Amino acid sequence: MRTNKKIAVYTCITGNYDELNEIDAELLEKNVDYYCFTNNKEIVSKTWQIIYIEDFSLSNHMLNRKIKILGHKIINDYDILIYIDGNCTLKRKATELIKNECDLEKFPLYAFKHSARDCIYDEAEACIKFKKETKEKIDKILKFYKKNNFPKKYGLCEMGCFIKKPKDKEVIKLMNSWYEMLEKYSERDQLSFMWCVYQAKFPLGIIELSIYNNQYITFIQHKKKENINQYRLYFGNSNDFNIERLINGAYNEMKSNMYYIHKMKVPCDTNRIEYEPAYFSGIEFKNFDLKINGKKTDYEIIYYNYYNIENKNIFYNEFPVFVITGDFHKNDYLDMCIELIPLTKKELLTIMTNINNNLEVSKSELENYQNKLEISKSELTNSKNKIDELEKTLENKQKEYEELKIEMDKTKHEKAQLEEKNNKIVNSKGWQLLEKIRKVRNIINHK
Repeated sequence: MRTNKKIAVYTCITGNYDELNEIDAELLEKNVDYYCFTNNKEIVSKTWQIIYIEDFSLSNHMLNRKIKILGHKIINDYDILIYIDGNCTLKRKATELIKNECDLEKFPLYAFKHSARDCIYDEAEACIKFKKETKEKIDKILKFYKKNNFPKKYGLCEMGCFIKKPKDKEVIKLMNSWYEMLEKYSERDQLSFMWCVYQAKFPLGIIELSIYNNQYITFIQHKKKENINQYRLYFGNSNDFNIERLINGAYNEMKSNMYYIHKMKVPCDTNRIEYEPAYFSGIEFKNFDLKINGKKTDYEIIYYNYYNIENKNIFYNEFPVFVITGDFHKNDYLDMCIELIPLTKKELLTIMTNINNNLEVSKSELENYQNKLEISKSELTNSKNKIDELEKTLENKQKEYEELKIEMDKTKHEKAQLEEKNNKIVNSKGWQLLEKIRKVRNIINHK
């Protein structure tokens, strides 16, 4: 992509929540600058320009959000800025993302569509469920939205990466409004971004790709905890959210940092349990066992957000989710045991490579499919043209037939009129007299 525009990629890491991922040498571009904002003096880089920041009036989380949203005020001499979260790394050149997915002349800001939801109200429920925000703060912001008639299903974006024109006045107003919402209501930035878009009637561009599975960026897991020590259980259908059916807890027992055991009482009659180990990613799932009231029971289990690589079920980018279906009754005692094996850094790198390779294969297959689809579309167009020609020919033949039918009807009518005249003449007295004279003549002539 040849451009005279000044471009920068920036990220922000506060505290020791993430490690900075270096950019592969072949992805570095001369016309692109790379910045990492951080208050962690231990972070150094060969590929990022480090900008140290401090603001003791803000928590690490809020400082991170301030840079994420208002970083353009510091690196203010660029035409295009790409923000990526600290746990992201580039898989392709930054200019390819801009060229292939963005029309910044039409939309001055682009974000990825949310991979699971399309509604702020649903996102609010998920934040309560996953303990990402307090119920009091959620209630406050939802009350504000309802008071201002903010519609449901307005859309939702994943804000781990976005592309913007930082000098655009409407973009600047949107960013300021967004940060003000964080200061006033909740630090969960996805809870307020689409409201700001709606209020400003902002022309937002949507990248129709999963932020967790695309050819441009990869999410690396956040720093590991020592062990997977918490879980969430939801009894019933999580789309019909009810806080009384949610259990957040710690494992009763752990064996060899692999087998996680917990016991609990079922809060309601249900045939569905959603189980989520509170762990970011980078684990292999092997075994699961469930007992009700101390006895083995029939159940089915389906798990989500995983990759199957080399016959291993790997949770990489997202929270593990297990859905268990069976016959569960209020006050039953459940004993659950699951084997989750944390992966080493070497194993994670191998998995990243496999995922990227699979993505490239999928992309190639998609391109082949699209080519076949184009051929099919072309064949369909040709067939349609032939059908159109045949229909036109048939229409002309029908016209000719109608014209001939009219001529035939006219001829029949004329014939009938002639026959009628002929009958009148033949049946007339004059004609009969003439016939008698002819007969007499014939007799005389023969004599």
